[in-house]
Amino acid sequence: MSKLIDTYNSLEVVSQGEFNRRFPGKNTIGDVVLGMGDLVESLKEDCGLSLRKIADIAGVSVAGLDRWRNNGYGSKKHCEKLMSYCEQRVQGIDTKNETAILPSASVADSLRLCSPAQLEKVIQEALQARLGFPDSLVCTLIKMEAGTDGHRLEIVVR
Repeated sequence: MSKLIDTYNSLEVVSQGEFNRRFPGKNTIGDVVLGMGDLVESLKEDCGLSLRKIADIAGVSVAGLDRWRNNGYGSKKHCEKLMSYCEQRVQGIDTKNETAILPSASVADSLRLCSPAQLEKVIQEALQARLGFPDSLVCTLIKMEAGTDGHRLEIVVR
């Protein structure tokens, strides 16, 4: 996860003019995010996500994702979803005896108030702390759905 944090923190948003000055011969329209290729690779390595899953999160095609990987940059408006996802992943979520949800809230209300990244982090920390799983453990929330018989969370543990 530390590579993802470093890669996310090193992303640089530059204006169209600045990009064209830095990289003569390459032209773009609008703001550009430098470092997207490394970010995609970090998500693959640190989080074990497939390119298809990363593309789904980003809301782009796998071919679009490959352009980011090959070029090392992408248009800001197309990169924002993946950047938001990564921001949630790298934010520290404090789970030490502090409840963000009222104890009287229902399970459904509690789940609705949590982001997927918060749920992943709490499950990961619980498995590491309570069950002695290694620090390299990564939890990824695959599916979350409510049903009449309860709520289903599907996670992948790596």
